[in-house]
Formats: sequence, structure tokens, C-alpha cells
Amino acid sequence: MTNEKFKGVDQQFQGRDVALAAALLAQKTSVDEQNKANAASSAKQEGAITKQIDGIQSIILANSKGTDDKIDGVRQLLANQSKNYDDKIADLRNQVSVMSSAVSAGAARGAGQGDLWSYIIAGGGLLTGFAAVALTLSRGRPMPPNYYQPQPTVAPSSNGNRT
Repeated sequence: MTNEKFKGVDQQFQGRDVALAAALLAQKTSVDEQNKANAASSAKQEGAITKQIDGIQSIILANSKGTDDKIDGVRQLLANQSKNYDDKIADLRNQVSVMSSAVSAGAARGAGQGDLWSYIIAGGGLLTGFAAVALTLSRGRPMPPNYYQPQPTVAPSSNGNRT
């Protein structure tokens, strides 16, 4: 009878070993399948991230090109304005030269000398003003900030006082 008990216990152990081996094999198979699924998911995520990075790079390049184009436009505008001011200054110098010659001729004649000096002084003032504007623009000083700050409106309270 004890042999039969030992056989029964031995069969239980064998049944347990078989069940354990089957459970371990099923677990191993499950882990292998999970690893394959994780690898596929990881590959998909890498592809999506690469696409996002490429999209961000194209946006950055487009913004950079747009900014560069605007800067080039402003440079060209400033160069044109500087040339215009240089031309105006040269014209004023010619006018001052003509006025100076006229002053010399007028001084010899003695007539209209006061008027001529006022023209020369006015021309010099204009020349100085244009030179100041040209220097300011050529230095690229920024425009002053807008100091206008709108004040919030306050609704009156029920008793007529402002809160």
C-alpha cells in the first residue's frame, strides 16, 4: 500500500512536471511573440519620429529662407535710401557752391549780400539735416519702441462708483 501511495505521489510529481514544462513553453512562446511585436512597434515609431524631424527641418529651412529674404530686402532698401540721400547731399553741395559763387559776385557788386548769406545759411542747415538723417539711417539704429499702453476699462459698480 505504501508503494501505491508512492506511485500516486510520483504520478502527481510527473503530472506537475509536465504541466510546469507546458506552462514554461507557453510563457517562452508568449515572450518571443511579445518581443517580435515590440520590435515592429519600435521600428514604426522610429519611422514616425524620422518623418517628424524631417518635417520640422523643412519648416525651419522655409522660415530661415523667408527671414533671409526679408533681411536682404531691408538691406537693399537702406542702400537705395542711402544713395538717394548721398545724391541729395551732392545736389545741396552744388547749390551751396553756386550760391557761394553768387555771393562772391554779389559781394563785388555790394547788392543783395544779406539775402545771399541767408540762402547760404539755409542751404548749410539743410545740408546738415540731410547728413544727420543719412548718418542715422546708415548706422541702422532701431526705431524707438511703441510706448502706447492701452488702459483697461473699469466698469462702474452698482452704486455708481468705479471699482
